[in-house]
Amino acid sequence: MSLNDNPLWQLREPGRVPDFDAIRPEHAEPAIRALIEHSRAALDELLAAQPESPDWETLMEPLEAMDDDLARVWSPISHLFGCRNSPAWREAYQACQPLITAWGLETAQNRPLFEAHRRLADTAGDRLSPARRRALDNTLRAFRHGGAELEGEARERFTALSLRLSERQTQFEQQLMDCTEAWSLVLESEQALAGLPASAVARARQRAEEREKDGWLLGLDFPSFDAVISHAEDRGLRETVYRAYVTRAAGVAPHDPAHDNGPLIDEILALRREQAQLLGHGCYAELALEDRMVRSASLAMAISAPVLPADTAAPASPDFTAAMAILIELLFLRIATLGLSAPSTTVSAWTTSDAARKLGWLSSAALMRVSSPNRVKRSPSWR
Repeated sequence: MSLNDNPLWQLREPGRVPDFDAIRPEHAEPAIRALIEHSRAALDELLAAQPESPDWETLMEPLEAMDDDLARVWSPISHLFGCRNSPAWREAYQACQPLITAWGLETAQNRPLFEAHRRLADTAGDRLSPARRRALDNTLRAFRHGGAELEGEARERFTALSLRLSERQTQFEQQLMDCTEAWSLVLESEQALAGLPASAVARARQRAEEREKDGWLLGLDFPSFDAVISHAEDRGLRETVYRAYVTRAAGVAPHDPAHDNGPLIDEILALRREQAQLLGHGCYAELALEDRMVRSASLAMAISAPVLPADTAAPASPDFTAAMAILIELLFLRIATLGLSAPSTTVSAWTTSDAARKLGWLSSAALMRVSSPNRVKRSPSWR
């Protein structure tokens, strides 16, 4: 197939949208390789034409167009990898991910490109709109975080760490997907699905038939999980599905230890820490928080300290626990006022979505904070 017939390459044309039925795994790597080569040549031309005092239109806008081209091609690949999760799409994704990472590092560590951005900030920064100035500041920070200011062995090590990190993060995603697909729960009675939307019940029945099972089959894909956790009347079923969902790839029952992401997490944290130290930070948290409102790891810990004890096995502070008790009491008072049946006699992680749906006035995010076992009561028997 010629490149012009590749449905991913065609996405560079204005107005094109992905034709997912036409996109195949074998289209991915050729399109990404060709697009990176095209972008590299365009970048060289752009830098050669830059004046001593760049402006937004001659520097930032062409770069944004290049980034947009890559995003339009890469996004369908990532989407199909996550949705299909077939061996062919895994192979295609694994072939493309290192190319994307390497190109990102190449641009982030491109010294002439970095210097052009710095000249733009120095010569025209004060004349830019607040939005453009913010975008430019974010880009300069991204250059620094990508190793643009590193030299020699430090830069080579940073690049090696980035490539390894990309590889391990991809493996993390794949093991999580494997674990998600491996778990299922077959229910023999439709009554056990009481409360679920008819579409969710029909899908559970269809999945059971597809696997030649009697009854109704639930999985841990998000549509199935969300239907149960938000609508199931059976508290025990919600708890079973919730516990299976939040322990995916954790190396604990009911999941296969072969999908344990624990060792990968340890390695990913170590790689991130070394990267952060190469960039002059004490730890990865300092690097990650640099562009957040809280700014520093020490400040984040100081803010959390009054309610979150250093010992995660200890109970939450009395003030926090009292406040949560009052909120839970108000929750059930509100349910009674509305004439609704209480979702349970206590609020727990697997009842918050059901409670939020019945209340409407209280977001599930707030309820999740209320019910977190790590904040209210740390006990396996808490229900």
